[in-house]
Amino acid sequence: MEDASSMSYVAPNGEKVPIDDVQRAARLAESGTRDRKEYLGILMTRAYRCFEKGLYAGAQGYFEKILDLTDSVNAKAFCLLSIGQVKEQQEDYESALFWYRKGLSMTPGGDREIRYFLHNNLGYCLNRFERHAEAMRYCLAAIEIIPRRFNAYKNLGVALEGLGEY
Repeated sequence: MEDASSMSYVAPNGEKVPIDDVQRAARLAESGTRDRKEYLGILMTRAYRCFEKGLYAGAQGYFEKILDLTDSVNAKAFCLLSIGQVKEQQEDYESALFWYRKGLSMTPGGDREIRYFLHNNLGYCLNRFERHAEAMRYCLAAIEIIPRRFNAYKNLGVALEGLGEY
């Protein structure tokens, strides 16, 4: 059961478990669920909560736990994308690149949205390192996947500007 502050969960014995204590909170969730799908859903909800509250280590811990427990390639790619986003929020763009690339390695025919954001976010991070030619390729790939989204166009513009191509 979640307490009023949304920063901890209350165990059946009344013990408060901080939301970002992934191991204890995950054990508590597992003991209170009926099936794996429900358990993974709870872990995902807690990952989002941690992310929203800036508890990035907790968010990453939940995403890594889901990554280990799921068999779905799309769910794995989503977790890798999410960990990359956590790293971006921490301004650790080198690590974000690692996670996005890992996600791309498993999504050749996967979910379009996930593939779009992996490509787009890779382009964004590469722009941060002024690796604009490389960024441009990922942005163009994202645009090819979902042409109506604006993010990749913005990042493509940054890459082109960095290359002096106005």
